[in-house]
Amino acid sequence: MKRSPTSTAMILAVVLAACAGASAAGDASPAEAAAAAGDEPLLRALTESPLVLARAVPAPFYKGTWAELRQTFDAFRHVPYKNAGFNHFTLPFHWEDPEGLGDPNEAWAFSFMISHNMDWGEGCWCARHAYFVYKRHREKIAPLVKDYDPRLVGELTRFWDGTHAVGGTLRRHADGYSGTLIVYDRDARQLLRKDYARPRPFFQLAGDMTIDALARITTEPNDALKAFLRDPRDIEHESIVELGRAALAPEKTPAEFGLYESILQRDPEFTEVRYWWMNQNAWHSAAWDRYLQEKARILDTRLVAGALAGHDRFAAAEQHARWLGETIRLVGPTHPLALTMRIEWATAANQVDPALLPAALEAAGRFPNDQVLLSELAQYCAKGNDFPADPDLSISLRLAAIESPSLIGYDGKPDLYTGICRDVLYLGRPGLAVSLMVPTAQRELRNRGARATRDRMLEAAFALMEAGYFEQAVTYYRHAFRNYDSPSQWRIQALVEGAVAAAHAGNRQVVDQILRDHRDELVEAKLLDLVEAYRGLMDGRTDHPFFRKEWADHDTQWGYMHQVILIHQRALLLADRSLRYRVNHDMAIRQYSRLFWILFDAYDRLEPRPTSASFYVGLEWLHSDDPWVRQAVADFRRRSPDARPWTPEQVREHLADYPPLARPSPDKARQKTAMTTIMRMPPFALDAAVRHLVETGQFAEAEALTLRLLHLGVVWEDYRIRSHARHLWRRVQRARAEAKPPAPQRSEILQTAAPPTTRPQPIQTAGAGAI
Repeated sequence: MKRSPTSTAMILAVVLAACAGASAAGDASPAEAAAAAGDEPLLRALTESPLVLARAVPAPFYKGTWAELRQTFDAFRHVPYKNAGFNHFTLPFHWEDPEGLGDPNEAWAFSFMISHNMDWGEGCWCARHAYFVYKRHREKIAPLVKDYDPRLVGELTRFWDGTHAVGGTLRRHADGYSGTLIVYDRDARQLLRKDYARPRPFFQLAGDMTIDALARITTEPNDALKAFLRDPRDIEHESIVELGRAALAPEKTPAEFGLYESILQRDPEFTEVRYWWMNQNAWHSAAWDRYLQEKARILDTRLVAGALAGHDRFAAAEQHARWLGETIRLVGPTHPLALTMRIEWATAANQVDPALLPAALEAAGRFPNDQVLLSELAQYCAKGNDFPADPDLSISLRLAAIESPSLIGYDGKPDLYTGICRDVLYLGRPGLAVSLMVPTAQRELRNRGARATRDRMLEAAFALMEAGYFEQAVTYYRHAFRNYDSPSQWRIQALVEGAVAAAHAGNRQVVDQILRDHRDELVEAKLLDLVEAYRGLMDGRTDHPFFRKEWADHDTQWGYMHQVILIHQRALLLADRSLRYRVNHDMAIRQYSRLFWILFDAYDRLEPRPTSASFYVGLEWLHSDDPWVRQAVADFRRRSPDARPWTPEQVREHLADYPPLARPSPDKARQKTAMTTIMRMPPFALDAAVRHLVETGQFAEAEALTLRLLHLGVVWEDYRIRSHARHLWRRVQRARAEAKPPAPQRSEILQTAAPPTTRPQPIQTAGAGAI
């Protein structure tokens, strides 16, 4: 399907307008957006809030192109999309019945079976099956029932991004079916024509044609899959006829669903029909839980390729093992279907196989159009414990999946953008997170409505607050709050964080309204004192009882984070240096958080210390594109011109108990020691040391330091430390590659620079007002 490519730079240019509630995507020009994200003074000249975070310049939006973004996150390499796998467009099979023995609807049912059988092929990325297409193109499908006009075949195949079209003729006999198979390329050039003269059972003929089509398009199935596809099946003839009648029945209506229900009452083991019925019903009624439960029932009966992924929430370990074993028997252990199942289950069950990631990455590199495989791999790479904890690779996988021409459902690409948003926040890039997440949330709001968009809005709101766009964050938190049910942890998070964002924005009216109208909810969540203390600080009051409590964790990470930030802002308002040690500790595990950078810098302005040099030198290396960082570094150099960061030798000695291992092991006995070790090191000391080694060409030593940090993170079992170490390791690898002439690229790992096929567009946000 032809889709006009839109550059990321153009879309990101309208983010500011979208955040402010602009009425159209074109309200902010690229020049205006660039100016909004350009260099500014370190502190805002005017603000309604005395809070330190409220006065810091927000993070800049991403201003690069899509190609530049892909080059920045290039950990995943793959073959060109055009050379990767196949997407079959199933033509309506022609019907011949010289003796008048059958029903023309049998040909439609035959097309249905071919369409779903083809999903077993290696590298298949079809997401629009026969009946979906037929209902969307009735007027163009009708002439194909009698004749395959090459012009029309090519037009429809290309429209659905198909690589091949598969069709032919089904012929009825007294003792079975014969027919002809035809395979076309995307331009309707005939690649294969094969006759099947000997009559045979309906499902056996469909299997024979599928086997020959797959052998021509991709790889020939093994003997086990051949036998599976040729299984004659004990399905009543009337069920086949009724399935054919559903081909052009009004889409997702009682008429269509009634036919499927009738078939399954007669033949409950007709698994392809059950799968399609439940799939379409879920899109119609949002009954996704039932859909996933039915998929487990389907797979317990007879495997359907389309049902193999996405069942982890309802599958027991024994079920999954049985399904996976049968899948491997049919397609082999390195087939994308089998690898996707293994990765999905490993992620859900926290079971890591060291050999799984290389095998899955190799398959994904050969078949980058398999968005399900890439998406599951990204989840696997972004997971903690002894999983890869590699946000750069996770982002690269998701970007490749977005760029793929494969068509997926409503949640597919927005889910990928949401995953990238989370990943880039762990890399200290909140401006990029906003640039990706806000247009995604806005597009979802337009396409799916308010309630279905609440999770996206909550993600966008958090990114906006991390980036320093507090006023805009309030709007998104308000939307999320209004569309979550009560009680809900997400609803209370949206309420409290909305109040915190409003406090930073200087919006007393919103904070007062929250305290007045939602007091009971805040009391129940044990967060009333947090919001009240923020409200007091807005007026310069620092005597709230909250501040006399002992320092303790909250039930949620986000709740604790806002408590910590509040305490630091009170100390800074009072010019109290006594809690500076705490921000050093917080930075050790939140080195990705721009909000904590600003707090650390504020403490250093109160009391400059030479040991702060590591923070500024490391931060400048990682985030020199941020105007706040550039200005903060310049100010530090003016006030502490002689300060020097820790040397690589000092860092190496400090981490002497954590040798540089590629795959270190957790050690419960040393967890507390690891935490103490990292907290006693100046923030960003290792980053500054790695920077020095990279800039002096000592790449091996730089890599060793990143692996020491990785080792510490594994011992501590902290995802944030591990992901930061992996990010630094990748920066060293990139610097090493750029320092020498690039080696010739091998054909199997070619880079692509094509623009994405679709981009989310922003629309007007929810109206202004209090939460």
